[in-house]
Parts: sequence; C-alpha cells; structure tokens
Amino acid sequence: MAGSEDLFELRNYFYLGNYSAAVNEGETISVDDQGAQIEREVILQRIRVAQGKYAEVIASISDSSHVSLQAVKLLAMMLNDPTTKETVVATLGVWLQDEVATASEALVLICSIIYAHVGDYDNALRTASKFPSLEHYAVKVQILLRMDRADVAEKEVGRMRRIDEDATLTQLASAWVHLAKGGPSAQEALYVYQDLLERHGATDLILNGMAICYLATGKYDDADRVLREALNKNPSYPTTLVNVVTCAKYKNKPPELVARYLD
Repeated sequence: MAGSEDLFELRNYFYLGNYSAAVNEGETISVDDQGAQIEREVILQRIRVAQGKYAEVIASISDSSHVSLQAVKLLAMMLNDPTTKETVVATLGVWLQDEVATASEALVLICSIIYAHVGDYDNALRTASKFPSLEHYAVKVQILLRMDRADVAEKEVGRMRRIDEDATLTQLASAWVHLAKGGPSAQEALYVYQDLLERHGATDLILNGMAICYLATGKYDDADRVLREALNKNPSYPTTLVNVVTCAKYKNKPPELVARYLD
C-alpha cells in the first residue's frame, strides 16, 4: 500500500501477526506525511479488529474520521453484530460509487475484505482488483483459495513476486497456495514458514502455519510440538485451539483432553 516507508516495520509486524510489536511501533513512530498518518491509524485499528476488540474500534472512530477508518469501523460493527451485514454492505455500495472515496487504497482494501466476510466473492475480487498493491493481491489470493481456485491464486502470487519476491506478504501468499495445493507442495509451504520463523521469530500466525504444514504431511508429533509452543505463547488464540483439537484427533488423544480444548 502507498505510504511512507517509515511504516515498513509496522506493516510487517501486522502481516506476521506480531500485534504487540506492531502496536508499539505504531504508537512510537513519528510520520509527517498525512497519508502515512492515516495508514498508520488504519493498521492500528485493524490490529484491534484482529484481536476482537470490536467495541473499542467502534467507539474510537467517529463519523468525521477519514473514510478508510470508517470502513474499519464498519468491519468491526459487522463482526461484532452480524445482523448489521445488510446496512454495512449498502454503505460499501455508496462509497464505491464515490470517486474521492475510492481513491483511498485502504478503503478499497477494507471493502474487499468485508465483501469476502459476507461471502460475496465476486464483489470482493472486483474491488480488490482496483489497486495493484501487494496487500490487494494478497486479499485476492485468500478469496480465490476460499473459492477453491488455487490455480488462479497461484497466478496472483506470480504477480506479487514480480513486484517484490522477498516481501513478507509474497512469502505468506506463496505458503497459502502451496498448502491449498496439498501433497508435496505442503512441504514447500513449511520451508516458507520456517524461513519466516528464522527471520522474524515465532508468532501465532507462523507457528500455526508450520503446524498445519506438519499436519498436511502427516508429521503429527512435529505439529503437536509446535502447537504446544503456540499455546505457551498465547493459550487463548482461537486458531491454535482449533489446530490443537485437530492434531489431538489425528494422534488419538483421550476424548477428555479434546473436550477441554473445545471448552
């Protein structure tokens, strides 16, 4: 996404799921460019959404805030109360007809994410295609994988590689596609996550990515080991708990243990 390169670390921490480091970076870094200031606020609010702090996001963004921040507020509203879906989608339709609003990459990105959440993949893809940034391509990859179109998603990853082959988002998108393809490709995904681990340290996202690769290749003991590490870091992270239950089933662990994690 466009903006000051001063935000590189903030974006990277966010993409990797290192939210504490991202918040610290976002709250301490000084940026003069107005566009970068807005992007910083958008990322910080998106982190709160990712942490499930919907009420906090809703309360902190006003009707006078930049439209891209209002889009994040809509996402939080919908996730907090699914009955608001129709109102949220109707608002997106109005914004996307506004040339001034659609000049904002962040707004367009959040709109595509909301469309994906409600299962409107056609509009999600169409909206994400308005800008050729790495994050817009990454969202398209996620949408296409939800549609079981790993073949098309792989082409989007190719476009990301032409922009920046070593970028974190490019590496993550590559891993997602490898996992979706399955078979020997799952091992390639594991190599990606292991490289990210070596370069950036352990995060919930990286550890769970590795665990899923191990599960996909039948290495259940390795999956169990990585998931225990993830549980020690964050015992209430939903994705970790889901994967722990899955791994426990594969390893035929006692039903009472599985039930405890489900609880």
